[in-house]
Amino acid sequence: MALVGIDVGGTGVKAVAYSENGAELKQAYKEYSMKNPSPGVYVFDPGVIYQAAESVLKEVTFGCGEEVLGIGCSTFGESFVCLDEHDNILCDSIMYFDTRGGEDVKDFLSRWPAELLEKFESWPPDRINSIIKMRVMDRENPGFFKKVKRIRMLPDFILSHFGAEHFCDDSIAATVRGHNTITNEWIPEMFEWAGLDYRLMPKIVSLGSVMGEVPADIAGKIGVRPGAKLVSGGHDHTAASIGIGLTQVGQLMNEIGTVDFTMMLIGDSELPKLRRPDGRKINYRRHVNPGTYAINAGGGGLTGGVILKWFRDHFGLLEKAECERTGASFYAEYDKKLPKEPTDLIVLPQFGTGLPGRHHTGAILNMTMNTTNAQIYRAFMENESYAVYTGMKYVNDNILKVNDIIALGGAARCAEYMQIRSDVFNAPIKTVHSDQAGAHGDAMLAGVAVGVWKDLEEAISASVQIKETFEPNQKNHAYYMEMYEKYLRVYKAVNDALHPE
Repeated sequence: MALVGIDVGGTGVKAVAYSENGAELKQAYKEYSMKNPSPGVYVFDPGVIYQAAESVLKEVTFGCGEEVLGIGCSTFGESFVCLDEHDNILCDSIMYFDTRGGEDVKDFLSRWPAELLEKFESWPPDRINSIIKMRVMDRENPGFFKKVKRIRMLPDFILSHFGAEHFCDDSIAATVRGHNTITNEWIPEMFEWAGLDYRLMPKIVSLGSVMGEVPADIAGKIGVRPGAKLVSGGHDHTAASIGIGLTQVGQLMNEIGTVDFTMMLIGDSELPKLRRPDGRKINYRRHVNPGTYAINAGGGGLTGGVILKWFRDHFGLLEKAECERTGASFYAEYDKKLPKEPTDLIVLPQFGTGLPGRHHTGAILNMTMNTTNAQIYRAFMENESYAVYTGMKYVNDNILKVNDIIALGGAARCAEYMQIRSDVFNAPIKTVHSDQAGAHGDAMLAGVAVGVWKDLEEAISASVQIKETFEPNQKNHAYYMEMYEKYLRVYKAVNDALHPE
């Protein structure tokens, strides 16, 4: 018996087959490329992504040696696929980091300011969100949506080839910014503004819902049991949170991959507390358990692992070349060089993140003639942790105290980085054995849907294993809090000077 998770990312798709105890049976990965036809324009061919997904799915289903009972699928959010009456793809899809739509955001907010959106239990969009991308498409190609007969979000699109109905779950719907979070209904007026009929959109269902079953004629072609269930794993961050065991109020996931991202789970009683310091409501989305919601509890922008990659490509060229020659991992090798003591360097880690509507400046300060590359590398880890801590501290002080932190992503493999983060956060941080949390979460949702486990708590108990727990060093925490205050002052002074309002 096997369960398969498909995790669709921006540069490639991975499929992993698991046993009922969480053991990895087989995995496959296939890359693809985005298109960048002009500055700021980023699109992709949905057919290419589907073909890659089908390829890795077959590789694991035919190669895992077990009968596949269910398939879960998660993807990045915000992108969608336009289809005609025969389900043919009508155009390339817009990637989430496409930079168009700034003026459309302003127009949207002139019609639905934040205080009005709160009545819809909806949130101000940014140019990253689907509703803005739809407006961009309608503005650049008037009348285009008259040709469109169906819009599928990406998990819906991938699974539709195997027998799924026209559904999307609420975690994916949240990336559109055109639905009511409480009622789970699309808001017709917003789609009318964007140039299309909301009825082109999929029906919104709960995360982990069965979207269909694989018919016999398709089952043989893709190597699964006829009637295997197709399950929505939703947005990739949400699927990853499930894959590491995040289902209870008070738990926090810190995903440190390309993006440094935190997700915290809250309950119904915390909803009235969701206010930013400026009074705006903090957005939330439904999570898998009834009455449980996910919020962003702080993040370092679109930096995360990217800033360590920047260091590798600018400060670590000799070591990079040697690792390429020997086949070693640059990061694993450079981690061995990290100084044991905290640094006194201030880094502004927002190195040209391109965050919509924001100006950020990257900087490295307080260096001397004795500063080493290894100290700068450690300082990147420390100051990226400060950036994340800012949001987490606000949530911890004003909304709900964090009681369990689980880290994942490439940085979670570095014990030194996890100790730094534990020292900054002043909280224990756990890591898990699985390196493929998104695909694992998809497979767990599929397992619950087919009855392998009665619920997610049983699935977590059976298949999620804690690898290591890092306890905070109180001496380091006290020092880091002094440095954190300096970081805040430097961040404000530098950005105010270079980007005055």
